[in-house]
Amino acid sequence: MSKNLKTVADRLSSLFSEGAKIKRELTIAITDVEAALVAAKDRLAMVQTAPVEREEVIRRIRGFAISAAEEARNASAVSSFSRVDFSPAHDSGLSSLNHRHFFGFQVLIGDMETIVGKLTDAALAGRSASPISASERERETNALKTEIANLERMRERIARDAAAHGISIPRSELADPAVLLAPDSEL
Repeated sequence: MSKNLKTVADRLSSLFSEGAKIKRELTIAITDVEAALVAAKDRLAMVQTAPVEREEVIRRIRGFAISAAEEARNASAVSSFSRVDFSPAHDSGLSSLNHRHFFGFQVLIGDMETIVGKLTDAALAGRSASPISASERERETNALKTEIANLERMRERIARDAAAHGISIPRSELADPAVLLAPDSEL
């Protein structure tokens, strides 16, 4: 009988050892998926915050300059110069002008292309990352969102398969709730 007990003990020891090995492999797999998720989310953040191309910066600055110039042209304070009762001692309305109006005045009296060029150079001088076109940003964003969704589904599928075999793997706190609540058939 003691020989049979030793055989049972040896078999159980082997099974426990195999169970520990499986748990180790699952932990490695989950860690790999989570590392890939973090990397994909980091890449997504970089793509979404990457600078725009020079042409887009020029377009934005030119649009702002035109708008500011139009506001300055229409500013009620400017018309106060033509009033009969204008006096530097009285509020001429100039105090109501804002920085945007002063910028607009500069655009009105200056060479707008030179102003836009200098502002563009200043805007681009401090950037450290490479610019991304709008179409490239959209394409990369969509691809990375798809990759992240696939990785989240993979992680949840691994966790559910492990749970079905009695191994508990905690759910990710950062996972999309839709993935955590999805039926097995959607993973």
